[in-house]
Amino acid sequence: MSNFNGQSAYYDSYKKLQTVLDAELLEKIKVKLIPVLNSADKLEQFVKKHGHYLIVPYLFHKDDKQQLLSTSSMHMNWLWPNVLYVPINIEEKDGSEIEKVYRTAFNYENVIFFNHTIPHKSNAVMQKLFGYGRGDYLARSGDTFQIADGNGEAFLRMARELAGGKLDFSEVTVVIVGVGEAGELAARAVTHEHPRRLILVDILDKSALTKELGAEFYQGIDSIPDLTGERLVIMDSTAHFEGGQQRTVALDLVEKYDATGNVFIDYNMDTKIGAYKHLKSSTGVGKEYVAITNYVMVLCIIKSAKSIGVELPFISKEDFDRKVAESVQMRDRIVTAEQLLTEQKAAEQKFVEKEPEFLIECMKENLNQARHVENERILFVTLFTALAGGSLAIISSMDIEPIIKPIVILILIVLNVMCLHLTIRWNDVFSAHWGKAKEVYELILSQHYTKCQLPDNKYFYFDNKKHTRYIHTATMFIMVNCILLFLLVFVFLYLFGQLDKVKELYSCMLEMVFSYFGEGWVT
Repeated sequence: MSNFNGQSAYYDSYKKLQTVLDAELLEKIKVKLIPVLNSADKLEQFVKKHGHYLIVPYLFHKDDKQQLLSTSSMHMNWLWPNVLYVPINIEEKDGSEIEKVYRTAFNYENVIFFNHTIPHKSNAVMQKLFGYGRGDYLARSGDTFQIADGNGEAFLRMARELAGGKLDFSEVTVVIVGVGEAGELAARAVTHEHPRRLILVDILDKSALTKELGAEFYQGIDSIPDLTGERLVIMDSTAHFEGGQQRTVALDLVEKYDATGNVFIDYNMDTKIGAYKHLKSSTGVGKEYVAITNYVMVLCIIKSAKSIGVELPFISKEDFDRKVAESVQMRDRIVTAEQLLTEQKAAEQKFVEKEPEFLIECMKENLNQARHVENERILFVTLFTALAGGSLAIISSMDIEPIIKPIVILILIVLNVMCLHLTIRWNDVFSAHWGKAKEVYELILSQHYTKCQLPDNKYFYFDNKKHTRYIHTATMFIMVNCILLFLLVFVFLYLFGQLDKVKELYSCMLEMVFSYFGEGWVT
C-alpha cells in the first residue's frame, strides 16, 4: 500500500493567489493554480508525477476564464495537504477521451474519486463502464468504482437546513420544476424519503420517469392542481429570460403559495444569494446548493480514501463553509482586480495613442540609464581589479613590515565584499531599466501588432537569442569578484602560514568546478 503523504505546498492556491493579484492577473493566477488538463494523457502524466498525492479529477467543459473563477477548484484544494482536486476540460461528446480518463483510474490506485459537472453528469461512458446508475460522482470502493449521487443528497440536506434542521417528508408535497439532470437526481433521492406527494413538472414528456418513481407529472406549470393548505418544498432547476433578466419558472408558483414553513430552492447558479428575502418561505439558491453538494463530495472522498486504507481527517460543515466563504472572497477579489486591470489597460492604450512621443522618450531614458549603470559596474570592477593587482605586486616585491601585509589584504577583502555587493545591486538596476525599456517598446509596437505577432528583436536586440551558449555579463561580473575574493583569502591565509587551509580551499574549489562543468572541462 502506498503512503499518500504529499504536501501541496506549491498547489496551495489560496496563499499564492494573494501574491499575484497586482500584476498580469489571469496569466499569473493560472500558473499558481492546479493546472487545467485537457486530455487523458495529460491526466496520466499528472498522476504519475504526483504519485504521493490522492487525486480527485473533476470533469467539466468550460472556457478557461470560467474555470479560473470556479470557487470549488480553490476550496477543494485547501482541505487536505495530500489531496489534489484536478480539473479536466473534456468536450461534451468526446466519449473516447472520457473513457481513457476513467481507465487511468484503473491503473493508478491514488485516483480515488471523480466529480462531474454539466455536461458530463451521468454520461453514457460512465454508465457503460460502471453500471446504469445516475449520479455526478464516481467513488472508489477498494479496487472498483461506483456511481454516486451528490445532487440528490444535497437537495435533501438543503431542504432540511432551510426547514430548521428537521423535515418529515411524509408530511410534505415536493414539487420539482424542470426534470433535467439535477431535477431527476433530486426526484430519485426524495423518493426514498416517501414524500406525501411528489410532483414533477417539465415542458417535455417525463411520464416514464414519473411512473418509475410513483410521482405525478404535469407538462407545464399552469396545469398543476391547487396546492392550497399543503406544506411545500419547491425546487426550480430551470431558467428563462424576460426582457434580458433571468426569472425562474417556478417563482410565480412560489409566490402564489408563499407561507412560513414552505421551502423554495432555486437551482440556478446566476441567482444572487438573498434574492428572495421578500418571501415568507425559506429560500436557497444555486451557489448555496453547490456548496452543500461539494460538502457531500467531501464526505464521499473521505470514504473512498478509507477504502484503500488512507485515513483523511474529518472536515466539519462549519470548517468547510469557512473555506467556501474564503474562496468566494478570493473569486470576488479576482473579478475586481481583473476589472481594474482592464480599466488600467484601456487607459494605458488611450495614453499610448495620444502621447507616443512621451513613451519613446521614456524608452530612451531607460536605455540611457541602463548604459550608465553598465559603465559604472565596468569602471568599478576594473579599478578594483587594478587596485588589488597593484597592491599584491607591491607587498610581494617590497620589504615592508610583516604586520602591514595582512592588514592591506584584509582591507582589500573588505573592499572586495563591498564591490561584490555593489555589482549585484547594479545588475538588478540594469535589469530593471532594460526590462522597462523593453516593456515600453512592446507597448509602442502593440499599436501595430497583436500580442502574439510582436516582432522578436526585429528593431532592437533586447534579447540576444541567437547565441544561447554563453555566460551572461551580469554573471561574469559576479564571477570576477568571487575569483578576486578567493585569491585575496588565499593570500591572507598564506601570510599566516596556513598552507593546509589554502590546499583545502583549493581542493574544494576544484571539486565545485568538476561537479558543475564535468572533469573534461578543466585540464
